[in-house]
Amino acid sequence: MKYYPPKFQAKAFTCPLCNVYSKMSWYEWRVRFEGTQIERAICQHCGESSYWFGTDQSDLSGKLLSPLVSGVPLPLPDMPDEVKTDYLEARGVLPHSSKAAAALFRLALQRLCIYLGKKPKNR
Repeated sequence: MKYYPPKFQAKAFTCPLCNVYSKMSWYEWRVRFEGTQIERAICQHCGESSYWFGTDQSDLSGKLLSPLVSGVPLPLPDMPDEVKTDYLEARGVLPHSSKAAAALFRLALQRLCIYLGKKPKNR
């Protein structure tokens, strides 16, 4: 299944909550925090909502507010379990810390190299 990252006001993308490619319905959320417009996208598959900064925020315009997701696709089904565990942890931590995610992605890559019979070089 192809992954379509969440995009502000897109008609369809992979839902960050159910991980299914689905149509989205967009609504302006009537709550405003100190002049910040919030928009809401409702997934037609799971019915859950994601919240986005509206167009009135110059530096945050169109950014996903909740849920925090990395935008990294799910691992392929044939990925080895020990690699998949590190990959999923890196994917989950990316919105909070890019450095921690990079370290975990590197660990996953090293384990994948070992699994494939190639000894990784530490530099």
